[in-house]
Amino acid sequence: MALVQLSAVTKEYGARKVLDAVTLEVHEGEKIGLIGVNGSGKTSLLRIIEGELEADLGEIRRAKDLRIGYLPQIPDFTPGNDVLEEAMRVFDDVARIEARLRALEDEMHAPRDAAHLQELVEKHGRLHEEFEHKKGWQAKSRCEAALAGLGLAAESFGKKVESLSGGEKNRLALAKLLLSEPDLLLLDEPTNFLDLEATTWLEEFLREAPEAVIVISHDRWFLDRVTTRIVEVERATIESYRGNYSAYAAQKALRLETERRAFQQQQAFIAKEEEFIRRNLAKSFGGRALFSGVDLRLLRGERLGIIGPNGAGKTTLLRVLRGEIAPDAGTFKLGVGVQASFYDQEHKDLDLEATVFDAVRERASHRTDEAVRSYLGAFLFTKDDVFKKVGSLSGGERSRVALARIILSKANLLVLDEPTNHLDIPSRTALEESLDDYDGTLIVVSHDRFLLDRVVDRLLVLGHGEPQLFAGTYSDYHAKRQAEAEAARVAAESAEAAKRAGAKAAAASSAKGGAAKKKKRPVETIEKLIMQREEAIARLHEALGREENFRSAERMRQLQSELESNQSELRALEREWEEHAT
Repeated sequence: MALVQLSAVTKEYGARKVLDAVTLEVHEGEKIGLIGVNGSGKTSLLRIIEGELEADLGEIRRAKDLRIGYLPQIPDFTPGNDVLEEAMRVFDDVARIEARLRALEDEMHAPRDAAHLQELVEKHGRLHEEFEHKKGWQAKSRCEAALAGLGLAAESFGKKVESLSGGEKNRLALAKLLLSEPDLLLLDEPTNFLDLEATTWLEEFLREAPEAVIVISHDRWFLDRVTTRIVEVERATIESYRGNYSAYAAQKALRLETERRAFQQQQAFIAKEEEFIRRNLAKSFGGRALFSGVDLRLLRGERLGIIGPNGAGKTTLLRVLRGEIAPDAGTFKLGVGVQASFYDQEHKDLDLEATVFDAVRERASHRTDEAVRSYLGAFLFTKDDVFKKVGSLSGGERSRVALARIILSKANLLVLDEPTNHLDIPSRTALEESLDDYDGTLIVVSHDRFLLDRVVDRLLVLGHGEPQLFAGTYSDYHAKRQAEAEAARVAAESAEAAKRAGAKAAAASSAKGGAAKKKKRPVETIEKLIMQREEAIARLHEALGREENFRSAERMRQLQSELESNQSELRALEREWEEHAT
């Protein structure tokens, strides 16, 4: 069933046409990645689908009673609420039902007469059924799981919404949007304010969510993990491709080239010699250790990726290497003849009055003007673009200038801090191709897993206890973590199965003993069985609150059935125990 249909939709801003008679259908459960260069019209298309922006021409049809969830640029929070209270606002209707249930229960303790009691019981039953339908018993655990998954730790649940940082407010707003479970989710660069772990959680959430999703993202790993269709906005038109980002890239004849370059890069590494050495490094701020025990030797031509959650010390480590701050312990040194060049996100060394050509020419005295122009073309600066002043460029364009400068310089060691921030996909591809051709040593901090997979062959992982060195690509590292997680899950399930088997055997033994006497079972046996049922009920309540379970209707039905069965057995055992007492 089509949730939204766009027919011949056109949108113009002055003389500039960003959408020209585009047609698009969005169906139930689809996961669509919306891609295109910055300024191509992606956000306009999203706002038209949501209804916030009107099209100049064309027709937009939305399914009856369609609920669309769109993340606002300025979140609307209730002043005075803490983080958990604000998230729980999504379930205000559930809270009202629960309050009414409690009130009815209090009233049932002192009914006026039998008829009144029957009326109260029937009302309670109807409300309880509605409460179950809305999954009211999961509300708090779902809120806590979403907040924690998006990087708002439990210790922040009590913080007032007014005290949150911009990134924290965005994560809280995103959590509320996901919990509201609309029919169609519209997300514009949702991973911009998330670290790697939160992004991974969001990927899994969206993959399992029954809702349809349209997401704008330049994060190709994210698009690969989440999307089932790619819609590209290009030159005011759109093209749709089945599959995830890699499938789209293959259809545009890029994937084979990427794999060929990656293979050549791997072969070239084998013959490299030692160039850069760093040992026993540590740094802390405000009494909090950011990293310690970093022991690494980097060889000539090697390509190292540094990853870890926000606050793990990645940028601080680069500042130590740059000499801006001193380490608290340990030393590092550059090899003989090493010339290092650093890229940061602030572009402090760019002359805003210089042209693009002059800014890059300054670092390329060993190249001819024609070679510099050709090189700038590889960074998507063509024709008169090279004569624009740096100060007039967008953030993404300035990033391309800064990257072109350092790659074209004579440096044989490049240190890059989040080089793909503010870059669209064509710009990221251009950067990767330039780094493929670079034959020096590379250190790069990035959350861009596609970039890491293509340009690095070792990883330094910070923020998960002791620093870890991993030989291989990000895909290799990700596969290793998944295998470890799966092994831990299987071990936990095996332990739980063994525990259940022991409890069942004990119950069977007790039942057999009771039957042999052909009289009442010993009170000790009954009390033991009551404890077993109570433990089972507690485990089932815990399982009902787990994220991985409440995303599966079949699993929830199974757990609810087990819970009701154990509760029934417990009531019977309690009656049997009362018979002994009388």
